[in-house]
Amino acid sequence: MGTDKSKFQNLKNILIRKKIELLNKVNNINKGLMDTNIGDEIDTATNNAERERYFKMIENDKLMLETINTAFDKLNKNIYGRCESCHNTIPMERLQAIPWTRYCIACQIQSEKSHQ
Repeated sequence: MGTDKSKFQNLKNILIRKKIELLNKVNNINKGLMDTNIGDEIDTATNNAERERYFKMIENDKLMLETINTAFDKLNKNIYGRCESCHNTIPMERLQAIPWTRYCIACQIQSEKSHQ
């Protein structure tokens, strides 16, 4: 599966669009954080709560960007579509649903169980 880049072109395009979307989102959040005005104590408390929410969003988006960048690296190295855990081929249906996935379904389930 790793040697035929042409069959992954559509998935690569999806990855590119998702990456652009996340970068724009992070940039807009950063801009929103810089535009926050200082007001009275209630405004400050509200702004702090909103900032915390923004920071969590940015953290999640940055993790997603790292995962997408890893998918691009795998495409370049002709190892895209292989599970990082068992090294088996990830079914095309899963890649189409989640092009940045790192694991086959069985390994994903196992990973989620071990993190509970």
